[in-house]
Amino acid sequence: MFKKTREKIRRHGAAFILGLAFAIAAFLAINAISAPLSTSKFCGTVCHEMQPAYDTWLECPHYTNIYGWRSECIDCHLPPKDQFFRHLYEKTRTGVRDLWLHYLGPEYDREKVTQRVKDGWRNETCIRCHKDLLVKPSSKAVKYMHKGSLENPEDVWGKCLACHTVHAKKTESILAETE
Repeated sequence: MFKKTREKIRRHGAAFILGLAFAIAAFLAINAISAPLSTSKFCGTVCHEMQPAYDTWLECPHYTNIYGWRSECIDCHLPPKDQFFRHLYEKTRTGVRDLWLHYLGPEYDREKVTQRVKDGWRNETCIRCHKDLLVKPSSKAVKYMHKGSLENPEDVWGKCLACHTVHAKKTESILAETE
């Protein structure tokens, strides 16, 4: 038995090592290429369709707050980075779709896209960071509303976005400037 195993290692060991080296190199290359494309600045300054969302993000608590933390566009609009393959797949899929629509698609309809994002939004995205909704609510009413939202996430009023508009601050004035 050990003789057969040793023989297989001797015969296929070099191919295995080359394959492993290629996989590691590909992994590092993918991460190096996607890192600059994963910044919020890239989303908001390179892609003019995203400029209004980027500008409102710069003024919302997800960008600047008293706690000093910041969430980036990909934190909310893509699967978590710790789900590497799912994250990479969705990043690639949405990137290719956005490029296709930008260069070959119909005129960008901000309201239609915004509605599509809102319709597909899941509370789990918000809860990844806001886990302690019921721990220290600011009032009993807030605790009641959050409890109802957590119990009925598929209800229209159970979605976080029913009460919280993430890119809301100065949205109208920024949209007016870009049109």
